[in-house]
Amino acid sequence: MKKVFFVIDTLGPGGSERVISELANNLSNKYKVYLVTINQSRNLKDFYPLSSKIKRIRLKENIENKNIILKMLRIINLYKNFCKIVKKEKPDINISFLTFSNLMSIFCNLFNKKISCIISERINPKLIKKNRIYNILSFIFYRNAKCLVVQSKSIKHALNNYNSNIKIIYNHVRAIKRDNRKKYNYINISRLDDQKNIFFLIKSFKIVIQQYKNLKLYIIGEGELRQNVKKYISNLKLQKNVKLLGLKKNIDRILTSSEFYLHTAKTEGMSNVLLEAMSARTPCIILKHKSQHEFFKNYVNCFIINNTDEINFANSIIKIKNMKKNKIQNIIKSAKNSVDDLNINKVAKKWQMMIEKI
Repeated sequence: MKKVFFVIDTLGPGGSERVISELANNLSNKYKVYLVTINQSRNLKDFYPLSSKIKRIRLKENIENKNIILKMLRIINLYKNFCKIVKKEKPDINISFLTFSNLMSIFCNLFNKKISCIISERINPKLIKKNRIYNILSFIFYRNAKCLVVQSKSIKHALNNYNSNIKIIYNHVRAIKRDNRKKYNYINISRLDDQKNIFFLIKSFKIVIQQYKNLKLYIIGEGELRQNVKKYISNLKLQKNVKLLGLKKNIDRILTSSEFYLHTAKTEGMSNVLLEAMSARTPCIILKHKSQHEFFKNYVNCFIINNTDEINFANSIIKIKNMKKNKIQNIIKSAKNSVDDLNINKVAKKWQMMIEKI
């Protein structure tokens, strides 16, 4: 039985973390699976459940430091500890998600050619604010991986010169049971950071409630901009209409009891929460961005708004709200059918085929 290492920075509440957790759970029925986090603080619990078959390894070195020398020393120490674990456990394959973990895995495998290294970028790195050193290192060293897995054609095109063997594997989607009770008008589930474009969303919603004063927007998630977002809501006097709910574990129940899902990220790979909203039969209104995934099709399985102006986005929300119910139901039905083909067993089978081939 092959021994497979899954490697990621942390197992906090994020889309990449959900995918790697559920993928590891599924493949633990076929392989001896380890899940390694290389920068998860001791007080941060794993957000997603793991199978008892998985051996969990946590490495921790607080690398966040303004002193560049101290930061480099901590990264070197983390690298040494990771290499010790790899040398001790002798995995056949390392599968890593996200840039920092990808680089750590590749550097370790440079001195251990017996281990096959599969890396995965979950978003287009050229469209987000990213450490310049990471960009340079990934361009130089990603070619040493056996395979680079991405989520979309646009990401593959952007990283075409990084590795000669790039595979597109879509995210899997959980089946979410239907619930006809509607408790929430509009929801958004996001990290509160610049990439998710929360201020644009809130400003757009202010325009919406000028026409529909009783509508409410619920934002689920945490992040570095929480206090800024809270202050922004207060400054716009939207406390009654825009609610920050923080992290929630009952996401399925929230999705199924929502009228619409609003998505305004500046760039994404293949948004897990959009896929889950579709599975929950919640119609999605998406602000189009530069790396828009080919899976999402306007007026087929979602509504994609091309204009990046808040007024036009708000007017589009109002227009869709007033749309005939049968038209919205057709979008919901098409969306549900499209995500049903992305179940965990089918997607995990593609990863398994790649593991067996390498």
